[in-house]
Amino acid sequence: MSTIKVHIQPLSDEAFQHPYHIRLPLKLWQQWNLRPREYRIKCGFQERAIDCLPSKSKEMVEISCTLANELHLPNETLALHLTFDHTTNHFEIGPIIAVLTTMKTDLDEPFGTLTSFYQEMARCCMKEHILFYLFSLKHVNNEFIYGYRWQHHKWGASQLPIPHAIYNRIHSRKLESSSSVQAFFQNCEEKEIPYFNNRFLNKWEVHQALLMYEELTPYLPESLLYEKIGDLENMMKKYNSIFAKPINGSLGKRILRIQKNNGCYSVDYSSNGHEFPNEFQSLHSLKNALSQIIKKRHFLLQQGIPLLHFRKRPVDFRILCNKNQLGEWKVTSGVARVSQEQKFVSNIAQGGEIYSINEVLSEKFNDQTVKSIKRLLLELALEISKRIDQEMTGSFGEFGIDLTIDESGQPWLLEVNSKPSKTTNDDQSMTIRPSAKAVINFAKFLSQFS
Repeated sequence: MSTIKVHIQPLSDEAFQHPYHIRLPLKLWQQWNLRPREYRIKCGFQERAIDCLPSKSKEMVEISCTLANELHLPNETLALHLTFDHTTNHFEIGPIIAVLTTMKTDLDEPFGTLTSFYQEMARCCMKEHILFYLFSLKHVNNEFIYGYRWQHHKWGASQLPIPHAIYNRIHSRKLESSSSVQAFFQNCEEKEIPYFNNRFLNKWEVHQALLMYEELTPYLPESLLYEKIGDLENMMKKYNSIFAKPINGSLGKRILRIQKNNGCYSVDYSSNGHEFPNEFQSLHSLKNALSQIIKKRHFLLQQGIPLLHFRKRPVDFRILCNKNQLGEWKVTSGVARVSQEQKFVSNIAQGGEIYSINEVLSEKFNDQTVKSIKRLLLELALEISKRIDQEMTGSFGEFGIDLTIDESGQPWLLEVNSKPSKTTNDDQSMTIRPSAKAVINFAKFLSQFS
């Protein structure tokens, strides 16, 4: 099997004796020891019989518009890879990587806060000779997908080949669990199309999975699935501060901090625009108020940690871990997130601000201790990623590990995110952040495109 980076150029049918002729640069023709005869070419799930001829072009693989259309390739010059199997006389065009997502009506950010991240992924793929596009389930066909490509500084739609690998970024748990999405994933499995980050995780299953690993238990806050008032009573007897979190929550929404003080209970609520009493004289009155928020949702009660503060504001750490081009977990990046004033959650969606880990730790610890704590945070995030990947059903290639430390420097796990948020990149330098490259590298690995 031979593989080479090429530029594929569709030309009018009149430029060929037959629309199923393709022309390769003479140097490549000779290198692969080709002859005028019948071959087959594949792109996605489309395959056609072709004749292959040498070309005067030094760089372009020339195909007819008819062939490009039947392979569902855009009618423009594309930077891709071409493979040739000498034993079967088959060519294949690729790799093709796609993102399953949802579209919005905002023309400036058609894919919400992930729009700039997708643009970076697209630019990375152009450099790497990969066909990259976004799609939603509304535009899926058995033979092609109506997808969106980043071209000429805008997103444009066209028919595109079925991808070799799919990155799942459906943002809604409800949509992801719908019959249409599950049917699509089932179809992918039947067609052997790999997809990753195929589901959201919930906080309780993550906690239960990690409890099995003795080396990780010192970093897990005590947690309890809230089922009855006795659970609340038990946790408040042990701790002066606890958190109540929806097990399927995200973006720091609907989290309650409950603090005990002189027999009374004060409550802070993280969701904007929702009124909630903040003082209760008894656990019974607190429980009745909580039931109005919890309703039929499942909540977790979690030990409150005396968080490290930076400039008098609570702080946590988001460590992003990705599988690389060999399918191995690596730390991609790490940042400190500092909560907005008067808030106790540091999620960017809740007004949190990003700082470097070193800057935050240096406010309290000396240089040697900063290095030691940072190293432990990164090692812990990496180990948690490996263990969750082992224990959870589905394929994962990316985790956002949320950790914090207490005033003594002891790390604690807060949450594991299988769909980590991406900040909007306002940098005009056209840089591509490491996390975008990491996702592409793992998708290439999954594609198995030679």
